[in-house]
Amino acid sequence: MSTETLATVRWMSVTVALGVTAYTVANAIPFFQDLVALIGAVTVVPLTLLLLALYWRKEIASSPVDRIGLVETQCQRRLAVVRLDWIVFSLLFMVTATVGVLNSISQDWENHGGRPFECI
Repeated sequence: MSTETLATVRWMSVTVALGVTAYTVANAIPFFQDLVALIGAVTVVPLTLLLLALYWRKEIASSPVDRIGLVETQCQRRLAVVRLDWIVFSLLFMVTATVGVLNSISQDWENHGGRPFECI
């Protein structure tokens, strides 16, 4: 296969995969507000709360003072527990929001069910 043919096949594959994915999402979640809510529930909490807490814990764990174990104060221990609580809270919040959105999508399917793209 030539380079040009390979590039064309790759482009066609990506285009078809994107089209199939878009069609599947549009049919699985026919109400736009539910799609926006699902995207928000899955992405907002990790991006705003979870990553910050994980990066902070990683930074504290890799600091030179902690590696050699010379300084460990009561304040550092309390902060580590608080950040662990923040991680647990973030995960619970994300799971709860996602379950709520999936419940909303399920109720919309029951109330407005039908075939894909069918006008009511």
